[in-house]
Amino acid sequence: MKYPVSPIRRIAQVVNGGTPTPEPENWDGDVPWATPVDLGGAHGRDLGETARTISERGLATGSALVPPGSVVLSTRAPVGYVAQTTSAMAFNQGCRGLVPTSSTHPRFLAYALISAVSEMNSLATGTTFQELSSSSLASLRVPSPDLADQRLIANFLDRETAHIDAMIDAQQRLLNRLAERRTAILDGLVQRVVGTHSTIRLKFAAQVTVGIVVTPSLWYADEGVPALRGVNVRPEQIDLAELVRLNEEGDHLHAKSRLRTGDVVVVRTGQAGSAAVITPELDGANAIDLLIIRPGQQVTGGYLAAVINSNFVRGQIASASVGAIQSHFNVEALASLQLPVMPPQEQLAFLNEWRASRGRVDGMITRTDESIGLMRERRAALITAAVTGRLDPRTGVERLDEVLERAAS
Repeated sequence: MKYPVSPIRRIAQVVNGGTPTPEPENWDGDVPWATPVDLGGAHGRDLGETARTISERGLATGSALVPPGSVVLSTRAPVGYVAQTTSAMAFNQGCRGLVPTSSTHPRFLAYALISAVSEMNSLATGTTFQELSSSSLASLRVPSPDLADQRLIANFLDRETAHIDAMIDAQQRLLNRLAERRTAILDGLVQRVVGTHSTIRLKFAAQVTVGIVVTPSLWYADEGVPALRGVNVRPEQIDLAELVRLNEEGDHLHAKSRLRTGDVVVVRTGQAGSAAVITPELDGANAIDLLIIRPGQQVTGGYLAAVINSNFVRGQIASASVGAIQSHFNVEALASLQLPVMPPQEQLAFLNEWRASRGRVDGMITRTDESIGLMRERRAALITAAVTGRLDPRTGVERLDEVLERAAS
């Protein structure tokens, strides 16, 4: 059974978000104020509390409010996080609210939007950040069965996705334990080195600088020189999924932050201290708001990255970081870190032992990650099948007409 479809504007009111002006009296009030970060943490579920709040004055000067039982959608950086509100809520301009009509079940609407994430991203525009406009969202067509069927589908998906989410949570707990095991192996190796070798400040073994800090977005381009940010750096790993690029002028103006093979980049803000080595394929890339270590003759990049990611050094980083909302780590603090030093041959032996010891754990982490990915794919496919009418919400079985249609094709 294929359900009829309707544009969003026929089944919900689209409400734009906003940000109050920075005066203190506009903030820290009783009104929850959602951002895409809040929605990412509650994606597919209810949202009642947010990291930041605004006052009634702030609401009047820069935002809009949607009632409980509405749906809030992230429409920028990234597009597609969805949550249903359990309280009256405001939100910033990276989000849009949807207030369902009386003929629209809010849970069904949330599931319909989740199933339409790919289409929403295809409708988004922009160079630096993709954004889904109000008009494009209002024109988005989603399945629109009658209200009774919407309730059946929402209840069915609530039950089934809860089962899948429980399995994902169990796998995530396993992933966390494996990560703890990996860290414990590294800490044991580093503590052994600390117990047998002296320590020196990093500034005596390497050159430390910082990447582009002031308005890097002025030089963003669709094509150009790759530029790493904090979001790209994990402990001993570089993720290129959200890589940005600089135009030639921006790269030339910031030649001092160009990266070389063997350099170590360290996250400066947020997850302060995560470190990774620059590999040959990233030689010549630039860095944005990252700390950059250029090893001298006493240390190698691989050894530095491993030691910096250990709790021996992360404890020093936590003590040296500042910032109430996000940890912030600066050049001076990094240069002052105390690190154990040993001859290059011993550093190589340390790295070989570390890589061999972590190999089994890394294999289990990879398999667990893959399992979580498959379950998330199953969850998304189930939602799409249910909201489009391919599954009968009473039985959870694919409808006969869908089976016959597919067999005929």
